[in-house]
Amino acid sequence: MRFFLVSLVVLFVGIGCSQKNKTTPLQENEIALTQPRVSSTSSIIDSSVVVSAELRMDDVNIFYTNDGTEPSMESTKYSRSFEVENEGIYAFKAFHSLWRPSEITVLKLYEKGIVPDDIKWISGSSDSYKGIGSSTLINQEKASLNFRNAQWVGFDSVAVAEVHFKKKTFIETISIGYLIDTQSWIFPPSSVKVYWNETDTLEIKVPSLQQLEPRELKDLQIQVGKELSSIRIEVMNVTEIPDWHDGKGNKAWLFMDEWIFK
Repeated sequence: MRFFLVSLVVLFVGIGCSQKNKTTPLQENEIALTQPRVSSTSSIIDSSVVVSAELRMDDVNIFYTNDGTEPSMESTKYSRSFEVENEGIYAFKAFHSLWRPSEITVLKLYEKGIVPDDIKWISGSSDSYKGIGSSTLINQEKASLNFRNAQWVGFDSVAVAEVHFKKKTFIETISIGYLIDTQSWIFPPSSVKVYWNETDTLEIKVPSLQQLEPRELKDLQIQVGKELSSIRIEVMNVTEIPDWHDGKGNKAWLFMDEWIFK
């Protein structure tokens, strides 16, 4: 009888261990790696900036590109922080032999532009989102993805300002930086109008969003190619949130973080 009971115990323990081994919840390549954390000493390059990336996990390799294309294991392997002197779009992706690759982390770096000597606001920003003052959009600082970051200036209607240079300056392009965060009712501008030399006018239409979009930093490039001493910029907000959004019919928010003149 004792031998029979011991045999049963051994049998049940063996079955239990066998079943446990068959129901392992995490199989190879079922779970994706988290995105690498990427940072730079600044997003706007004066002479150079330092870029760093990390993902604290054993046996993870991070690869990156400097033209915005999706990295693969054939791309440049990240080993330590590196110095960048030229603007570009850097994309990072993590790989591991037992995990699915991560989503891409993108870092956009901008060349420092020509700083206007003065900015005069014709319209006012929201009292809740004034940035760090009237010069926020020309202070050579980019904001983070968080709309509460101090470098964002928020508007619930048109944003109008005039920038001035002490002497006539050749301006090739203007970059208008803005935020997309549709879950927070923050939309791209609908259009931008630029006036210079009291006679020349340029209007750029921005395609409207058709669905919810992930949070993203964007910029609108405007070709000027003129010598001028002042520019008037009017950035038009989306007047009404579209029907596909939960906030349909309400005013959208417009958030900008930097105007870069080159």
